[in-house]
Amino acid sequence: MKINYLARKLTEIAKIVRDSADPTAGWLNFSQSADELVDDNLKNPELRHEILEMAAKLSAIWATEPPLPNISFLYFGIFEAVDNKNGVVPNLYVSGGTGADPEEKLNSGNLSYLPKARFLDPSLLRLLASSRPLNSKKAEAFDYLVVFGASAILVKFALKACSITLPVFVGFDSGDFARVD
Repeated sequence: MKINYLARKLTEIAKIVRDSADPTAGWLNFSQSADELVDDNLKNPELRHEILEMAAKLSAIWATEPPLPNISFLYFGIFEAVDNKNGVVPNLYVSGGTGADPEEKLNSGNLSYLPKARFLDPSLLRLLASSRPLNSKKAEAFDYLVVFGASAILVKFALKACSITLPVFVGFDSGDFARVD
């Protein structure tokens, strides 16, 4: 799988998410764009429950560790967590930063808001881990594109449920990210 191809697809998926007014339609458009990496049992996940669950987690985090008053963007980082039951699974954390150029801050890894209770552990990402293709090339694309797309949809609509209007980025700790709001 070529890196340029994956980067183009990530940009395409981010645009689909940004343009989506509804999470279900966004998921459908995203899954059609993901080159058949989303298998049939994931074509219609229960997104509304997932989104409300994430919104509740974010509200709880912000109640105990509120963002800085001058925060100018939020970043949701995708990383691999080790789970005793399921092995390696994708997970998300919430963070953020200040300044007029969020992309510069993200490229330099300069995040000034990193709450202690930042880990979100969405069950949809655990479900995705159990549907990961066995073929290594497909698995690489799945880990990158499908996990990003699912994370971006959850984040965008959970923040909408929380009435958050800051610029929002979702990405990988390896450095690839995209704006999704």
